[in-house]
Amino acid sequence: MVPSSLIFLSTALAGLPIEDDRWLPLQIDGAPITDDADDTFPIVALDLVGDEATPLGFWSIDEDEVFFRIRLTGSPLTVSSLTEFSC
Repeated sequence: MVPSSLIFLSTALAGLPIEDDRWLPLQIDGAPITDDADDTFPIVALDLVGDEATPLGFWSIDEDEVFFRIRLTGSPLTVSSLTEFSC
């Protein structure tokens, strides 16, 4: 017997990955949201980064879900359990 959570997970992610042309940049007043890469944030895995050419984030939508993709300075996978804002 397969646990129902595994069935849900496999069907919830059935449409992923999303094609690149379906991602739209997050915008404010028609311009992509940006964040200076030179600003200082104590945890690089939570530091947002983006400029006009490579926006900070993107969104996509399908029939049932909304998806967000955010650019970070560092990988959130490297944050230790001792980090104040660990993922």
